[in-house]
This record gives sequence, C-alpha cells and structure tokens, in this order.
Amino acid sequence: MIFTNSWPLITGESILKKSEKKPAFYVKVPDYWYSGSEWIGNHKKDDFRILIMPWSGPYVTYKWSSGYWGVDIVPYLMPNQIIMDVSAFEGVFGIPDTISFIQCIYNNIQKIPNMSKVLALMNIRYVMQRDDLDWEFNRTLSPQEVKCILAKQKNIYLAKRKGRLYFYQIDDQYFLPRIYPSAIPTVVTGDIEVVVPLTYTNYLNGKPVLSFTE
Repeated sequence: MIFTNSWPLITGESILKKSEKKPAFYVKVPDYWYSGSEWIGNHKKDDFRILIMPWSGPYVTYKWSSGYWGVDIVPYLMPNQIIMDVSAFEGVFGIPDTISFIQCIYNNIQKIPNMSKVLALMNIRYVMQRDDLDWEFNRTLSPQEVKCILAKQKNIYLAKRKGRLYFYQIDDQYFLPRIYPSAIPTVVTGDIEVVVPLTYTNYLNGKPVLSFTE
C-alpha cells in the first residue's frame, strides 16, 4: 500500500505538467541561460553589476518549452550582482534610497537618452534584455520596445547575444567602479529624481559624487 501511494512521487506523476493555461512545475532552464552566465563569468575579474530588462517584479512567467511561473531565477543564474525591480519588496528588505534609485532608472530609461551616466553611478556595466520573458503576462515592455529604448541610448551598445538573451554594454568612458576617489563633490537639493536633469549637464561626467540635501 505504501509503495502504491508513493508511485506518483517516484515516477514524477505528482508534478504538474504543462497545459494551455498553466506552466509545468517541472522546469528545464534553456541552455542559453547557462551560456550567458558563463560569458558574464568570464568578465568576473571586473567588479560590476547588471541591469535586468524589462522590469517585471519578483514573480515572473517565462516562455520556455516547459513554461515557468515563480520567483525570478536571474539572481541564481547570473554570477554578478544584478539590479532589478525590487519595489515589491520595499519595507521587507533593502535600503529605501537604493530602491528609489533603481525605480528612478526604470522610470526614466525610456525617456532620457543619456541614462548611461546614471547607470554608471550604480556600477552597472551591462544591461541584459530577456526576450523569453512573457511580457504580456508580466504586464511590462515587449522585447521590441526595450530594444528600441536601448537603441536610442547614448554610449550603450549591443555587446553579445546568447539565444534569447541580449547583453548591452555601457561604454568604458562612462563605466565607474563601485568605489572610486573624486576631487569635487556636487551638492544636490531634492530627491533622487534630480539626477535625471543632471544627465544633460557635465556634473555626471568623470567621477561624480553627489551629496543630496532636502
């Protein structure tokens, strides 16, 4: 009797299979995710972060052969620290000012053509676009919209494609290490959104340091 009841667990029949309305619980991550992770890992000697596009929230659906719905797997597959939409976790973990900065990036990257200056402040070297994300289900931007946004950005270019993953690189002249010296700090009055108009000035050139006052 015990063996009979355990048979679905042994054979995997208890695991939900993919249907027209529901993804499977048994998931095979496409090989290009591991290939993309390996490619990023080859640059591990550099200290940098990766911005994930499009924004999607903590739970996502991917258009894989097995389907997928659950917690986003990007943090578990990419070797470097990533920057993604964490607004849903506000109040649970994270520094509020950092979360506000991340939201500022996502809110303005489709409006401001020189966001590379702002990305540099977060130690971002690559922007990773996921074409396999179910953007309609996640109510976010389509792959075509994201590519159009990135194509209009100054000093950001496509560096590598791995399957349905696209890696855009920030030009070296704008990339900043996580810690760096700066001779002249800039005092800024206002909240984090003030960095947006600063992209049209020279205050974010070189190695800027911003001191915010309210």
